[in-house]
Amino acid sequence: MRFQLDIHYRLQPREDHQAGLQRGFMAEIADPAWFVGRQWQMGEHQGENAASPVLTRVTYGRRPLQPSPGRPGQFPGHGKYLAPPDAPPITAAEAIVEGEPDEWWTIGRRIRIGLAAQVATDAILAPDDRAEYRLPPLPEPYDGFGGYDGRALYRAFRDGKLNLEPALFAEAPQEKRSEHWLPAELKYGKVEFPVDARDQDNELDPPRLVIEDHDGGEVEWWTADAAGDWSAPIPEALKVSGLEVQPARFSYPGAPHPRWWQIENAQVDIGGFPPDQGHFATMLLLDLLLSHSDDWFTLPLAAQIGDVLTIEDLVVVDLFREEFSFGSHPQLKPPTDWSLFKVRDLDAASIVLWPGVDAPVAGVALEEIALGVDEDANLLWAVEERAEGLRLSSLDIDPPAKPVVEPNPKLDVITDKDYLYRPSTFVPHHWHPYVIEEVGGRRTFVQGRFADYTAVNKGEIGRLAPEPVAELLQDPTRKNDKDPMHQINPAVVPVLGLRLDRRYVLARRTDGAPILWVQRRRLPLSSPPVSGLRFDVLD
Repeated sequence: MRFQLDIHYRLQPREDHQAGLQRGFMAEIADPAWFVGRQWQMGEHQGENAASPVLTRVTYGRRPLQPSPGRPGQFPGHGKYLAPPDAPPITAAEAIVEGEPDEWWTIGRRIRIGLAAQVATDAILAPDDRAEYRLPPLPEPYDGFGGYDGRALYRAFRDGKLNLEPALFAEAPQEKRSEHWLPAELKYGKVEFPVDARDQDNELDPPRLVIEDHDGGEVEWWTADAAGDWSAPIPEALKVSGLEVQPARFSYPGAPHPRWWQIENAQVDIGGFPPDQGHFATMLLLDLLLSHSDDWFTLPLAAQIGDVLTIEDLVVVDLFREEFSFGSHPQLKPPTDWSLFKVRDLDAASIVLWPGVDAPVAGVALEEIALGVDEDANLLWAVEERAEGLRLSSLDIDPPAKPVVEPNPKLDVITDKDYLYRPSTFVPHHWHPYVIEEVGGRRTFVQGRFADYTAVNKGEIGRLAPEPVAELLQDPTRKNDKDPMHQINPAVVPVLGLRLDRRYVLARRTDGAPILWVQRRRLPLSSPPVSGLRFDVLD
C-alpha cells in the first residue's frame, strides 16, 4: 500500500488590527532609485520636453446678473429691495427662488408686535372677538406665550378690519418677495435671472438664466439653463482684452507630482478611498486625479459673483516662445459635447459664477407632510406630521367611545329608532383625504374633508373635521370659499409617496449681512401612508 503526503506552503500576511491601514495606504518606498529604473524601463527618459506653458494672453467678457424688473426681493437691502444697476447680486439664489411673501413674520416678531399692540387691541375689541387674533399653540421655547398674534393683527389692520396705529407695524416690510411655489405641482415655478445686455438689439428675447422645476434645497449653477439670444457682443465696458497671466499647474492636497521621482505628501492619499465601482463618474474622477492631474493648468481671471464669463480669445506661449491660438489650435478649444461646468444652452467657452449659499443653517421644520396613495381606501392621504412647529400626532383626540346600549330582549319594529353612523376605523384629524375629480377638463386630486363622528350627541353629528393647518396644503391663489382649498396634480405623487417640509434657513449674503428665508423641499418616501380604512357600521 502506498501513501502520498502533499505539503503546501502559503505566504499569508499577518493581521495586525492594532496598526490600522494608514501605513499601507502610504505605499512607502525604501529605494527612491527604483522609480528612476522603472521610468527607464518604460521609456520615459526618451521622451521630449513638450514645452510647458509659461504665458497666456486672454480676452474675456463678463455679463453680470441683473435684478428682475417687477420682482422685488431679489437683491434686498435693509428694508429696501433694490440694488444699483451695475451692482453684482448680493443675495443667494436660494432666497430668491424659495422666498415667501410673509416670511418676515417669524414667531419672535409675531409675539413681540402682538405684545406691543395688546393695550390698543383690548380697547377696540370685545372679549368675545379677541380669540380670533390670539396666537395658536406654539412649539418650545415659545409655548409659554399666549397673547395676540402680531401677524394676524397686521393683516386685519391692512384689510381695514382693525383701526390700529400704523406705528405699531412700522417694521413690517411694505414690499414682499415673489411667490414661486406651485401648490398643485409641489415645486417651484420658473424664475428668470436677466443679464446685462445694454448693447442687446433683440429686446423681445434678451439673454437670461432660467431656473424651473426646483424641488427645494441647493440652487447651484447646474439648476439654471440659458435662455434668450446670447449672440449679441459683450459691451466693451465689460470686456478685458489681452490680459497676460502666468498659468499655474493645477494642484490639490495629495495631487501626484509631474515627475515620478519627486517625493509626494503621504498624509493625503486619494487612492486610499475606494470608489463606487457601479458609479462610472466616481471612477473617472479618480483616474483623472491620479493619472492626468498634471496636465491641467489654471489661469486667474478677475470676476465677481454673479458674472457669466465668456472667453473670446486665448493665446498660449510655451518655453520655446511658440504661440498657440484659441481659434486655430484644436486642443485649446473647449469640448462641445461634454464639459464639467457647462450650463445647458450656453456657449462652451462660458462659465457661470453662481451666487450660491455657503454653509446655510436650517431650522427645525415648521411643517412636515407625508403624501401617498392608499390603494385600499382609494384615496390620496396628506398626513400633517408637523404644523406651526408642533407634532400634530401628539394632539390627536382619542377615538370616539362606543355608546352603551341597554339590552332589549323584545324587538320593537314599530317605534322609530335613531341610528348613529360609526366608522369602523378612526381617522385622526391630521389625516386629510384627496379624491380624484375632474377640474377644468383634467383629472386632479381635490382636497376633501371628513365628517367628524367623534361626537356622541345627536345634535353634533354631521360637523366637518378641522381644515389643514399647514400652508403646504393650502392654495394662496384660491379666489373664494367655494373653490377647493388645495389641488394636486396626480402625476406629481409617485408610487412610494412624497415628503414635504417647510423650514427657516439662515445664511449670509455676499456683503456679509444675514438673510433669512423659508424653504420648501420635496423628498421621496420609502412607503406611502396607509390608513387601514374599512367598512362602517350603524349603532
